Amino acid sequence: MALLGPRRGRSSFRTVNHPTKGGIISGRRGASAATGFWGAASRLRGPHDLVALATLLLLFTATQARAGACNAPAPIVFARGASAAEVTGASPRGTPECWTLQAHSGQHLSARVTSPGDNVVFQIYRPGSAITEGAPAPGSKPLDPSVSEGKDARAFSGKLPETGAYLFVLGPKWGGSEYKLQVEVTK
Repeated sequence: MALLGPRRGRSSFRTVNHPTKGGIISGRRGASAATGFWGAASRLRGPHDLVALATLLLLFTATQARAGACNAPAPIVFARGASAAEVTGASPRGTPECWTLQAHSGQHLSARVTSPGDNVVFQIYRPGSAITEGAPAPGSKPLDPSVSEGKDARAFSGKLPETGAYLFVLGPKWGGSEYKLQVEVTK
């Protein structure tokens, strides 16, 4: 099974069964190995194999998160016990993508976006903020002046002033672009 990155204009991963790469559990290679994921799943024998399969399914479904339109932003969800998360997407020209991050007052947020040519930038808004028709709604407040509209921020690190869902708005400076957003929240 091969994981392919996001296609242009899409922000999700897709999985492809690749029989010449061998089964993911067996580790054998070539056509004599089981034909990818389902072949490996058909050879499950005991509870340890079922745990491995369940873990793989959980990992593959976790990568399916997609950025939402700004009227319905997608949440950034941390794995259980983790303090960091990474989401990927592709933002077409003129169309921002929005994510929300639930955090508490006093926590420290570190965020960084990477993209080809450093083309994608972000803004971060305080809880209760919204984006309508591509612009901040009345009453929306940036988290910090360094990550406000027009600042072309690619990184932020600072203490959070309030509890709630922080809004991340990502978009390319020109054209369209794929991106990777990494966030970490610590005490």
